[in-house]
Amino acid sequence: MLATPATTADIFCRVVDNFGDIGVCWRLARGLSAEHGWHVRLWVDDLGSFARLAPTLDIHAHRQMLDAVEVIAWRDAALAPPSDALDASEASDMPDATDMSDASDAFVKSDASDISDASDMSHDPDASRPPERSRTTDSPASAEPLMPRDVVIEAFACDPPAWFVTAMHGMATPPVWINLEYLSAEDWIEGCHGLHSRRSDGLEKIFCFPGFTANTGGLLRERDLLRTRDRFQADANAQDALLTTCGVPEAARARIAGGAAVVTLFCYPDAPLQALFGALAQRDRPTVLIAPHGVAPHTESALDALSAVERAQFVLCRIPFVPHEHFDRLLWLADLNVVRGEDSLVRALWAGRPLLWHIYPQDDAAHDVKLDAFLARTGWPDAAQVANRAFNGAASVAHASKAPADTPEDPAAPAARDTRDTRAADRADFALLHDEATFREWQTAAKRYADTVAAHRDLAATIADYGVRATD
Repeated sequence: MLATPATTADIFCRVVDNFGDIGVCWRLARGLSAEHGWHVRLWVDDLGSFARLAPTLDIHAHRQMLDAVEVIAWRDAALAPPSDALDASEASDMPDATDMSDASDAFVKSDASDISDASDMSHDPDASRPPERSRTTDSPASAEPLMPRDVVIEAFACDPPAWFVTAMHGMATPPVWINLEYLSAEDWIEGCHGLHSRRSDGLEKIFCFPGFTANTGGLLRERDLLRTRDRFQADANAQDALLTTCGVPEAARARIAGGAAVVTLFCYPDAPLQALFGALAQRDRPTVLIAPHGVAPHTESALDALSAVERAQFVLCRIPFVPHEHFDRLLWLADLNVVRGEDSLVRALWAGRPLLWHIYPQDDAAHDVKLDAFLARTGWPDAAQVANRAFNGAASVAHASKAPADTPEDPAAPAARDTRDTRAADRADFALLHDEATFREWQTAAKRYADTVAAHRDLAATIADYGVRATD
């Protein structure tokens, strides 16, 4: 019997808001490659931003291999096939891809892809090897034309280039075309997940909605992730080694070993950190804060605004961006994770630890609806839900579509924007952080909800099912 050929795929990603889009796409590309045997090409329009997540990436290469995924510099026009490779009549009739109307216009766009947490990810959760070095291939001029593959995934309605869509249209069997949508816990996505939209040119899109229930596309989750998490959370030596690798100083590690709480910070700049820190200061043990350089830039000033006695309760550790597998483990060992966007939310969810979600702000306070929908599914204590709402501000309203930039000097950050209007959070909103009984209840509920969602199919497996159709 002849072996079934491996599915081939193109994933298109535009880096829009810092690192979130590429963070999700990079995890998905590696998951399809490592766990499903797919041959994946990842098209990225901003290799500079991508390199923050994958330091071995060559930002000048047209095409390169990175952890068994082929990375394509999307903006390079030389990557298009020669005009005689396309049917001229098809091309002349083909409207620009960006002008196409499709089912995505009928959907309410949800939370923007998270500003991704870190640099690289191993799909073997136990792997300790460094990320694979990038291997640059021939220049586009000497490479074969990049014709569409079995499956085409456009992340977050980013629209593949017009010439590529024309090539898809000219194929005897067009690729399976998937529009990977944003994450939401709202009920309506169950009715939209898996819908097909036929375009006027005959091509068809399938809408894939990640979500928290069995009737959605699921969440990105590597095989054996939770078992690996449980082993790590039971291994104090492994935790200390991870902290050392991530650059946490010895004095801070000693405090953690002595019983200090660990809180990771990966939030937007307008987070109400002073109120949060005021509540944490009332605990009967000190707190070690861990935050990447350039993220949550008002952390230092929020700490300085505390009283001298309260300030002495904290140690702040600024660390570099770290590989995805290291970031995940930081979340696993923390007592509380403060995360933003969608990718970090999912990784904090898998940690099974209490979390505050600093949701991506949207016009007309649409993010409040999304936050409430998520909280309603968690089964967390009421006080934990109050804390999450307070962290995002009551009746908050976003003034622009961009997430706030962390630091003006960050070339990958979007332009500065007005922050959300919020009710000033008070430390009383976070009272459960120093109420040991309620906090323990939150810990139990967080672990239980992670296990509940993990019982559903993961997102890569959902997409892999579409690949079976493509190669049948």
